[in-house]
Amino acid sequence: MLDDLGVNMDEKRTFIRALISTRAKIKLLSPQELEEIRTLRTAALPLQNHPPLPADPDGDPPAYMAEMVEFLIQIDDKLDRVMDLLIHGKGSDAAPPAVLQTVDISGAGMSMVLSAPLGVGQLLQISIRFPGFPLGLFKVLGEVVRIEPASEKEDVVYHAGVRFLEMTDAERDRLVAYTFMQQRRTIRESKRQP
Repeated sequence: MLDDLGVNMDEKRTFIRALISTRAKIKLLSPQELEEIRTLRTAALPLQNHPPLPADPDGDPPAYMAEMVEFLIQIDDKLDRVMDLLIHGKGSDAAPPAVLQTVDISGAGMSMVLSAPLGVGQLLQISIRFPGFPLGLFKVLGEVVRIEPASEKEDVVYHAGVRFLEMTDAERDRLVAYTFMQQRRTIRESKRQP
């Protein structure tokens, strides 16, 4: 049974899923690359807790922040490519499938529509863009647990279910906070419509 927001109330989940469509990118990882990332993450300094950014009544950050976040995300993408060149000596041989759309996100995983299939068990590094949310880029490790072909007009696309791996409590809290913020926005917008 679905509620007014499209959430399946019959499912027994630890985290609620929100129907969120946002931009995302994936990077395919080998088990060795996953271990390298795990090592780097445990050696990294923890992020400091900062007070939230000032926001307008709808919870959106100031307008100038969107441009700053977009700039920082572009720098992050460029640094990822430079690191790939430095570590592997060349660019990636095969580009990963494009994420055409994110379908839903929860504190435990997400589903998305891809341009090409991936194998179940494929390890991923996922960069999710949260527009209008402080620090608008969220990076998480994941594993493909389900892949299903689907037809979208004449093209074949693939619905992938991804389970998040090894999120810290702070990362999960940030993801859940974004999910609830989007649900509140959806409720407000539905009440405004006659």
